[in-house]
Amino acid sequence: MKTLLLHISSILEFVYIVIIAKSLSKQSFVPNFKDIVGGFIITCTYIFVPENNSVILWIAGQLFYLIYVASMTKDSILNRINLYCISYGIAILLNLFMFTVISLFLSQDVWYVPMLGNIGCLFLSIFLFRFTICKQLYEFLCHARMPYKLLMLNSYILLTVLLLFYKINAGDFYTNLIYWLTISFVLLFANICILYYDHQLFQKQQEVISYQKNLPIYQALVDSIRANQHEFSNRIQYIQKLPYFCKDYDSLCKSLMKTSNSYCKPLQHYALLQIDMPLLAATLYALSSQAEQRGIHIVFNIGAFHLVSHAPEYQLTDFISILIHNAIEASKEGDKLYVQVNTHQDRLQFEIRNPVLRKYSSSEISRFFHKGYTTKNPRDKTTDTPHGYGLYLLLENITKLNGSIGAECIVHKNNFWIIFSLEV
Repeated sequence: MKTLLLHISSILEFVYIVIIAKSLSKQSFVPNFKDIVGGFIITCTYIFVPENNSVILWIAGQLFYLIYVASMTKDSILNRINLYCISYGIAILLNLFMFTVISLFLSQDVWYVPMLGNIGCLFLSIFLFRFTICKQLYEFLCHARMPYKLLMLNSYILLTVLLLFYKINAGDFYTNLIYWLTISFVLLFANICILYYDHQLFQKQQEVISYQKNLPIYQALVDSIRANQHEFSNRIQYIQKLPYFCKDYDSLCKSLMKTSNSYCKPLQHYALLQIDMPLLAATLYALSSQAEQRGIHIVFNIGAFHLVSHAPEYQLTDFISILIHNAIEASKEGDKLYVQVNTHQDRLQFEIRNPVLRKYSSSEISRFFHKGYTTKNPRDKTTDTPHGYGLYLLLENITKLNGSIGAECIVHKNNFWIIFSLEV
């Protein structure tokens, strides 16, 4: 019975390490073939390797978990190793914590203590990595600079040394358990704080870079407003002089109608300037002006001037720019594009539709998001710019932010329209 419970305990340890690793790498908890094979290997290892070879079992387990966790992602080698270090290091800390709590009530010699501890670790790992900021640790680490990644690696080495010391001399380890536990948790907390603030610094740096990149758009918008203000003054003066040039009622009416029609055009952009995301508003205005220069008219429907999104404004602007650029490139002179911007349940909704020459099937539309796929020339001969990566990168970034993007082709009044919708 005792041997059976030890085998069950080892499987539980495997399960909560898998839960931690999958939560950190944002993967589904549903077991796959690799998980089943991994559980089988762990079970066989503990069945066929004698219990008195605890150090050999521990080393074999370390190698197995390293290979297993590193195979979960396709990131760089260092990031994979760090994913393993975080997963296994936190598993060690949870184990230490649970056995410290259990030792307050039960003796370590009780035969069911290992299983009880692993059950506690299982539930604790589910709580921590489903409902707290702990699930963001790997993402923070991926964006952290090299010294912090090495710091996490060093922390893992310290924890494994503690665990090895426990395997070799459990008696002395339990004598100083509170001491080791305090050091381990202080070290972990310090690393988490460093990674969190480094991630925050990275986000702010990205905002500064984005501002510098988009500064010409702001400058162009300011220049355009100045030019329109100057032109507005000239128009007022022109209207004031009309009675002197138009000697009869009919000619005056005709001149006023002609003048008012030409003045209505800039008013269509004023709604954009009321959006409370200045970078997004300036970008939409600039893209609309670019389209007008090519004889393409963009009709905007702004459903809310206060926009809310889970994505930072600079990223949101890049996402929308990709879709509008693609629509402009796919259109010809005289076409109209329809853009809708709104907010629903704290998520931004964006939709753009442009005319196309034929009906696209669902399979063709799905290929738009494949890496390197393009309906244009693979490489622009004038700018040497590769195509086929915009929508692919857009889909990857939207997925990371738990957003959604879709496309469809419809027929309306004997015309074909392709619609791209974004929610993030």
